[in-house]
Amino acid sequence: MTFEVRWDKKVMDFLRKQDKSIASRIVKKVDGISKEPMQHLEPLVSIKSYKLRVGSYRVIIDVDWENKILYVLLADHRKRIYKLLNFEPIKA
Repeated sequence: MTFEVRWDKKVMDFLRKQDKSIASRIVKKVDGISKEPMQHLEPLVSIKSYKLRVGSYRVIIDVDWENKILYVLLADHRKRIYKLLNFEPIKA
């Protein structure tokens, strides 16, 4: 069963400000993972959400497993996204 995707207003505002090619890639990638999100999402430890890599951009997604909903919370360039979340990613 496919997950429903719900976009936060902040993400929609961010996408409107980007080049159409970047916004389109992000939207296509998020829509593309809706069938099997766990194959594409990486867990974030400090906040109990997931990240999705789209080239140089990162999308922060919260998942409601019971109701099968993907909440797209935040999107930005990888240089800025972790500062917006106020933490540093774990480096391997």
